[in-house]
This record gives sequence, structure tokens and C-alpha cells, in this order.
Amino acid sequence: MDSARDLLVFEHIPKTAGSTMHAILWRLYGGKRVFMATIRGRHREHLEALGRRLHEPPPLKAVVSHIGFGFYERLAEAPPPVHYTFLRNPVDRVLSHYYFQIQRGQLDPSTTLETFVRQDLSRACNVQTAFLGGLEAQHNLDGITLSPDLYTEALLESAKANLRRMDAFGLTERFDESLLLLGEAFGWKRRRLYYVARRVGRLRATRPRHPDHVLKLIRQYNELDLELYHYAQALFEEQRTRLLPDGGPDVKTFQRLNAVFSLIHPRTRPVRRALRRTVKALKG
Repeated sequence: MDSARDLLVFEHIPKTAGSTMHAILWRLYGGKRVFMATIRGRHREHLEALGRRLHEPPPLKAVVSHIGFGFYERLAEAPPPVHYTFLRNPVDRVLSHYYFQIQRGQLDPSTTLETFVRQDLSRACNVQTAFLGGLEAQHNLDGITLSPDLYTEALLESAKANLRRMDAFGLTERFDESLLLLGEAFGWKRRRLYYVARRVGRLRATRPRHPDHVLKLIRQYNELDLELYHYAQALFEEQRTRLLPDGGPDVKTFQRLNAVFSLIHPRTRPVRRALRRTVKALKG
């Protein structure tokens, strides 16, 4: 990264492994140098607070935002940012969001997936295109009401253009590889990139496979996102060739070392203790 453009803005699209990315940023820079703008319903407040924080010590190194692409450019006298994001297979992202909302008590368990998709545009309809195309920021900051007619080809082209302008970005399905690519682009030390997955939805794993007509409905409501994701996959390969022309670090080696890190990390200790108690009881 250019020292004159050293403020990272992580455009966190919901349910794309962003919470894990937050934790990595905290490890890289420390909590005081990472500004969080992720609480739903407080986006204008976050933007005003960020404007003040940018002129206070210690200097910020990263901003994490749910507001939507374009929010940062509304700030006056703000240093030039380096944007990046993660994208995810749209069908998987919608399913993950649905079950996570239920798991967190934010959605009535009796709400069907079909109802969720048809009625919640902000969480289930072309979310990634809206986020990167600027519509999400308009919704959160200007109060624009989301409606199906706003999800246009022009919005998709805007999302593609904003993705293209990023120094680097990641794909959730290739998270470890993406992390190594981002590290190469932003000069991150490898030893700081090991992680334990955060806020992983577990309810979905207990549910049966969804019928084809439900998956078809999700695809219908996410046609722009599907096109954006296919575009991102091709762009990701170009990015990989550009950043790692010699192949770069071995992903499998990173994954083996990360597995060791996960075993010794404090977040996993309660799980390990519970497993030991279970094994002891079974042997009992």
C-alpha cells in the first residue's frame, strides 16, 4: 500500500465472513486503530463519529462498515482510502443470513424462507450489488425506500466498476486464499493472519436441504448478484495472477498452521474443555 493511501476501508457485506475479517484487522492494527460502523440503524451517527475520529490520535488504520459503498466519500477532508470487500455465492449468502437471523432471535422462527426472500429486500435481494453499487448507502444515509425497480442493470454496472477499482478483494468460498492475496496487496505480516472463525451460523447445518423451487426463488431475487459474483470470480483470477505471479504462498500450509493456531486460541478453550469432559464421561 502507498503510505499516502494507508487507510483501509473494509466494505463489509453481511454474511460474507466479515466478522472473522474484523478480528484479523484487530490483530493487525489493534482495536484503537480500527473504527467499527456496523450497528444497523445508527449509520448516520457512525458517519459523523468517523468524521471526528479521523482527526484524532492515534491515526486510524482501518474502517469496517455495513453502511454501503460510497459512504466514506461523503466525508469532508478525509484521507484517500483503500477499499476492499468480500463477496459470496448469492444463494449461500441468503441462506446464511436467513438462518443467522433466526439463530440470533432477530427473525421469528415461523417465518418461512420464501417469506423472508420476498419481503426483506435489504437482506435477501441482490444485497451485494446494492452494497457495492451505492444503493445501500443511499438507503442507510438518505432514507431511500428500497423497491424492486431500483435493482437495475445500471446498479450492477456501478457495482462492477467499484469492484474493479479496488486494489484487492476476497471471495468467501476461497477465504484463506483471499486472505493471503490481501496480505500481499496490503503488506500484512503472515503471522498476523491466522484466525478463528467468528459468528458462524450453526442452525443451517441442522436443517434439511431446501427444495428446488425455493432455491429457484432465491436465484430469481438475486439475478444481479449472481452476475456480479460470476464477474468477481473472473476478476479474482486476474487479481491472483497480478499479485502472485509466481504462485505465492502455499494455501494448504497456511491452513495447517491456522488449524494449530485455532487449537491454542483462547476462544476455543471452552470448546476443548467441553470435549474433554464429554470424552471423560463416555470413558467413565
